[in-house]
Amino acid sequence: MRIESSDVIRVTPEHLFSIISDMSVFTRWNNSAERVSVSSPGPINVGSQMVISGKMGDMPFEVVELDPPRRLTVAADTSRMAVRHTYLLEPADGDTRLNQVLVFEPRGIFKLMTPLMAPMIRRGHRQTTDGLRVYAET
Repeated sequence: MRIESSDVIRVTPEHLFSIISDMSVFTRWNNSAERVSVSSPGPINVGSQMVISGKMGDMPFEVVELDPPRRLTVAADTSRMAVRHTYLLEPADGDTRLNQVLVFEPRGIFKLMTPLMAPMIRRGHRQTTDGLRVYAET
């Protein structure tokens, strides 16, 4: 399943990138995350690993692309699912156009549940983006 979205957020790309790449504030704007544990302190880099805990349990993610302030991609690959989430930031008249691509590939029993899970994942993605907008713009 692939979800794409495009939104304008009223902050600079540099400011928005500083938020999405700072795992210490991730749970403040992402309502599906309850806790984030990062394997190493300091700024994230390609290869940085983190565990995001939430409604779907613990998911180990790794930063696979990092091009500040334009691109951040994180990926998870478990027996239950593979997830790849790319944030693409573009200047837009002093604001930021945030394009996102979320690729979600359920496995095993979760694959059978895709028709039921798809609307929930789309709704969760929209809620997370709205949370990011509110957090960034205040």
